[in-house]
Formats: sequence, C-alpha cells, structure tokens
Amino acid sequence: MIQSDWSIPHVVRSPEELRDHLQALQPRRVVFRGQADVGWSLVPGIDHFAPSQVSMAARIAEEQELVHEFKERAPVHLPPYEASILRQCRTGDSIIPMTVMQHHGGPTRLLDWTNHAYVAAFFASRALPDTDGRITWLDVNVLTEAMRRQWRTLEWQDDKAEDIDLNPYIRSSTCPHFLSIVWLDNAFERAEHQGGLFTIGGPLGQPHCSLLRSLMPPGSWGSVAIPSGIKRNVMRLLVPEARHACEPPANGADAIGGQQRTRLLAQRRSQFN
Repeated sequence: MIQSDWSIPHVVRSPEELRDHLQALQPRRVVFRGQADVGWSLVPGIDHFAPSQVSMAARIAEEQELVHEFKERAPVHLPPYEASILRQCRTGDSIIPMTVMQHHGGPTRLLDWTNHAYVAAFFASRALPDTDGRITWLDVNVLTEAMRRQWRTLEWQDDKAEDIDLNPYIRSSTCPHFLSIVWLDNAFERAEHQGGLFTIGGPLGQPHCSLLRSLMPPGSWGSVAIPSGIKRNVMRLLVPEARHACEPPANGADAIGGQQRTRLLAQRRSQFN
C-alpha cells in the first residue's frame, strides 16, 4: 500500500521491502528526499532556528546578504561551468545562485529532491544510526498542475508555471504563501549527478510539508520510514550504486557554505539566550 499521509510514514522492515516500496512508485514521475531523522520536517536551511521576533524585512535582507556573499566568494573554488552560473546570472536573480549554494551546504530557502530513490536512501541512512530515517516522495506532474492553479489563484500568471520570475515575490515582505519547482535548464555537475529538482516556498518560515499539504491531494505525496536497525543494511545493499552521486569531491565552496550555515545558526542560538 502506498502511504499518502506525510506525517504518518509507511514503515518498512527490511531493505528488500524498502526497495519494493520505492519501485512501486516508479511508474509515476516521482522525486525523493532523504532525511536521517524521521522527526525532521521539510524545513529549508535558512529557516532553521529562525527567531519569530525578527521582522520579515530583516530576514529577507539576511537571505540576500548570504546569497551575495556566496556569489562573491565561491566562484574561485568551483569548476568553470558552476562558477559561470554565479558570475553570469542576471542582476536581481537570487534563486539560481541558491541552487549552487544548496549543493554546497549554504543556508537557502530551497529543498533539493532527487530522481534516484537510492540517492534518497543514502541520505536517509548514512547518519544517526540510532534514529529512524525518512524518505519523502512527491508526484511531480501533480505538483506542476497544482502550481498552475496556485498561480491563477494568486493572479501571478495564468500560463505555464515554469515561466514565472519568483525573485520579486521572495524579496517582498508581503509575499503570500506559495510553493514552486525550480528547474535547471543545464544542471551543474553535482545537481546532474543527483538528478531531480528544487522546491522553493514563500514566505520565509513556511515548512515545505505545510505548503505541499495545502496544494497536493492525498496519494500524490507521502513518506516511508527506515528503522534505525536496518540503516546499515540499506547502506550495504541499496546504496552502493548511487554512492558516486552522494559523495562528490569536496572543494572550497563547501567550506564557504558550511561557514555560512554555522555562523547563521550561532547567531540565532545567541538570540534565544
């Protein structure tokens, strides 16, 4: 049975059952996201520990500063094509640089999803050996149609959802709730290896699971829990063929993204003390 309630994942008892469950989804156009803790929500990195008392305008300014910093510092550490994405993106575009930031550990409002179920299994199983993991899945065709209805309701556009420039909306303090797919016409190496797409939501502070629940009908998305006791066997039996996509060589841009994330979390934790 395909579990359709994200908050109550289908629990598998063996790597073979996980494989069968994931394969049952394959006739559909599905993408996956793996998380090492079944209790984690679909919260983008920019929203981790975000203090509620900070204004939306201040949070948007913080986000734009992080994107600008990454664009300035990261290109010298990146392969030529990936660097060109940051150097040549049009003025005012924060979203395409966020796709590079996301793959180098920077805090963004994006979540990345993969076409490859076993890549998601890797991220759900590689860490926290004493904690159950989770793979979330969603039907891309259903989400795309839901997005088009969303744009018509918001009166942003009544044609193809992919054509909307979301940059003005994510920089607005009065941005309404929305969820969209970010596609890359020509993926850089890391994104190409993992396959899939990104989701982006607004305003800041909205978990993607809440936005998905408001858009997607039952049965078009869900999740599967991987008990801690089978994580090691999942890594041994299912993940090896996907490992090349999961562990790219590190570079200086990873250090920049990690520094940004660490600094942001430290600042936010200090605000709670």
